[in-house]
Amino acid sequence: MITPDDHSRDPRGFFLTQVGHAAAGTFTVYVLCIAFVALIGEIPVKWALIVLGFGLYLGVIELWIQGWRGWDTVEDTAFFGYGFALPMLTFSAEPSGGGISGQIDAAAGVMAWGLAHLAGGTYRRWWRKENAPA
Repeated sequence: MITPDDHSRDPRGFFLTQVGHAAAGTFTVYVLCIAFVALIGEIPVKWALIVLGFGLYLGVIELWIQGWRGWDTVEDTAFFGYGFALPMLTFSAEPSGGGISGQIDAAAGVMAWGLAHLAGGTYRRWWRKENAPA
């Protein structure tokens, strides 16, 4: 599961892997917020959460465990980032403590960019597969 693969001629594999990276990004936001609430009683400021989340993912998963693999590392990190950014842009902690408010359309740009990236990457791999020399 953690073995790196750019799925250069596997559109289905690319699609599923990158959707998984986005889901992992979203999951990570919630895990970090729950941990912060349990430890210090409040949700951290967004910049701290971003630094911690991306630092952990890029540093531990992509670079330390898998090693730098060029564009594959960039794409994996980007899709993790799309999933991480969606709740970060949508929700905000209430200053009174404990509550969360949200604005769903705040994440529309990230969602559109992520879907375009997913469609483009999937199409590129389908095209390579269909046009590969026999």
